[in-house]
Amino acid sequence: MKVGRIRSGGYYRDYSWMAMVSYADAKRHLDLLLKGEGQPDEILLMEDMLEREVMVTIVFSAMALESFANDFVAGECGDEFFLQEVKWWDTVKKIKWIRKNILGGELNNEEGLFSLIKALFRCRNLYVHNESKDVSKEMFQNAMTDDEISKMSDLSEEENMAIYTISESKKRGLKEDIEVAHAAIDAIYGVAEFFERHEKGEGAMSLLFGAGRCGTYSKEEAQKVIQVQKEFGVPEIIF
Repeated sequence: MKVGRIRSGGYYRDYSWMAMVSYADAKRHLDLLLKGEGQPDEILLMEDMLEREVMVTIVFSAMALESFANDFVAGECGDEFFLQEVKWWDTVKKIKWIRKNILGGELNNEEGLFSLIKALFRCRNLYVHNESKDVSKEMFQNAMTDDEISKMSDLSEEENMAIYTISESKKRGLKEDIEVAHAAIDAIYGVAEFFERHEKGEGAMSLLFGAGRCGTYSKEEAQKVIQVQKEFGVPEIIF
């Protein structure tokens, strides 16, 4: 971005931070769930928490990329040009335009990276433009009979615990959720890595994959971000 130009209101650093912290939390909960330790209520709570953390990772990763692209275009070309020409484009189109008209050059594995970004925004849209569906038929089909409910009340504590044991299919589903969250963070990394290789995009890795206003966050959160940075092979750029 242009040296000496001061801008405010770009929250991509905060969005990226929240995505990385949630991703680290989701991975921690996955490890605990795969061990199968804990009381039934604890296991169910961790499953719910993991689902929410994956959701936050996906949505805020997409927000980080869109915010970064918006700020980059406005910073290089001016607010008026951005508002009149670029604002309503989708994020993939914005990044392709930046590559062609500001950064120059080609992307290594271009289709792979843009496929990753497109997949991220498809997942993001499932949450942001959420739609419910009628599952009445499935609910009635799977509903327990009075006899089954009666038998449940007669089970011992050990037998009840077995009911809450995570199945192998459930474990696979949890792992797949983490893979989707990983792909979301990977999209941030891919964009930052490409921008970083161009003079006008210098500093993108620190902005998108670093700390932002790290001083306002807890040391515990900072360690989670460092953990994610290490996973993606990024030098510690938090401070």
